[in-house]
Amino acid sequence: MKKTTGIYIDLTVLVGADLKEAKPAALKVNSVIIKKIARCVTEELELGNCELSICLTDDAGIRELNLQYRDKDKATDVLSFPMDDESCGDGPGGALANSSDCADCIGARVLGDVAVSIQTARRQAESYGVGFYEEMARLLTHGILHLLGYDHVNGGRQAARMKRAEERLMAATAHLYTQ
Repeated sequence: MKKTTGIYIDLTVLVGADLKEAKPAALKVNSVIIKKIARCVTEELELGNCELSICLTDDAGIRELNLQYRDKDKATDVLSFPMDDESCGDGPGGALANSSDCADCIGARVLGDVAVSIQTARRQAESYGVGFYEEMARLLTHGILHLLGYDHVNGGRQAARMKRAEERLMAATAHLYTQ
């Protein structure tokens, strides 16, 4: 029997400091486009059978996540929470999924979670003179690369490597947000 590969993307919308679950319409975002961008990035990276969780939130929500998980009491644009790669040894991202939500993804590599503040993304898009979904593509790409172990904090070669990967992936996703 041929192994089915695929990319399972779980998208959640959480709003407010209490992280209350909501529908994408609450943040005025098209979840289909967001999932297409994430799928394109993971396919371009040739990750094969994998699972990715995306959390779209507002500034209050991302501030709460930043405080809860990073002890930083401020909003940010994107946060990444990779799976513990020591937990199951399946390469970067680590553990194997046991999700019954997607039968094709049983045994998939679980990459982790990417949380994006829609409010910050909108402000940044306006500030950078780009469209909202282009900025979302940049933030999702950045977050996914962090899940895979890319880093830019210390500058140098690692930062340059991450920048090159971001540029390549942005070019690959451009057809999803340009007319």
